[in-house]
Amino acid sequence: MSETLKERFREKLHDLGFSEVRFAPVGEATPAAADRFRRWLAEGQHADMHWLAKNPERRLDPREVLATTASLVVVGTHYQESPFAGHQAIPVVGRYARYTDYHETIGKALRQACQWFEEKMSLPPRSLRAYTDTGPILERGWAARAGLGFQGKNGMLISRQHGNWLILGVFLLPYPFSPDPLPDPRVEPGEDPPLAEYCGTCTRCLTACPTGAITEPGLVDARLCLSYQTIENRGSIPLELRRPMGYRLFGCDDCLEVCPWNKFAQKGHSRLLEARPLITSLGLLGFLRLDRQTYVEIFRKSPLKRAKLEGLWRNAAVVAGNFLRNEPHHPDVPGIKKALQELSHSPNEMVAEHAQWALHQER
Repeated sequence: MSETLKERFREKLHDLGFSEVRFAPVGEATPAAADRFRRWLAEGQHADMHWLAKNPERRLDPREVLATTASLVVVGTHYQESPFAGHQAIPVVGRYARYTDYHETIGKALRQACQWFEEKMSLPPRSLRAYTDTGPILERGWAARAGLGFQGKNGMLISRQHGNWLILGVFLLPYPFSPDPLPDPRVEPGEDPPLAEYCGTCTRCLTACPTGAITEPGLVDARLCLSYQTIENRGSIPLELRRPMGYRLFGCDDCLEVCPWNKFAQKGHSRLLEARPLITSLGLLGFLRLDRQTYVEIFRKSPLKRAKLEGLWRNAAVVAGNFLRNEPHHPDVPGIKKALQELSHSPNEMVAEHAQWALHQER
């Protein structure tokens, strides 16, 4: 019954659209992973994402989240999709953000899977837990332990089949399923593959990071990371990071893009993801001129809403400043300067300051 149910659940998850499904045994995080996480917090590398430091021990053992957890299922959704053809190259939006927010689409599939399992096992609602970047779970570590891949020097989960392009989800199950065999026979079930071992001597991600945010293999200092600065940071972007930010408006994929493992990645993307081509067709002027009503209409259920309208104006101003510095004779320059001048009078002091900075970047 156990193996039959396991495979039926795997089949259900594939039917829902998940690219990868792997079963793992429950247990504590390995001492190396726990130490790395604790040091990252102790050194303040989580910036002002204070929720990550709240009850950190819960993140190191899933049974602290759901006491009845007896096994885990880790799922991956493949999102390797090239930029939409013919769309604006500037500003740059992270690949995952070119779709409807995965918390909406993947989250719905996770809830459907939980309901299916609870009905099959005659369990009351909420007997399972399922998260995609929303719960106190070290998802990448559990994905590595389940055999989806390994954690590379960029701190990301790297898959032999999907490269760096998997959005992860984790189920906590009150049922002791047997773990799937791991791709590397040297690693025992319940162990994490050694950090960055399969990276070899490659350091492309470390050198590609425009701000040096990868402080050591597997550790990314959020205070220096442009993904954090353009998405999570609600305040001013530090002056020393504005020029390195380049044309990145939301997110940064540099340490993912350069990874040699991506040459093995399968093409296409999961049907769980809904493309949002309008977002990448706006262009820099479109973001600088956004009004609140247009923002609400265009970015409904988009990851970019996380930055809020003021954050997008702030980010667009930095991109515009770098553009004025690099392309002073571009035909869009007059329109960009006019939009920045309007933003420089914004009642929001943060937006106004970034627009004023941008206007001073023109050579």
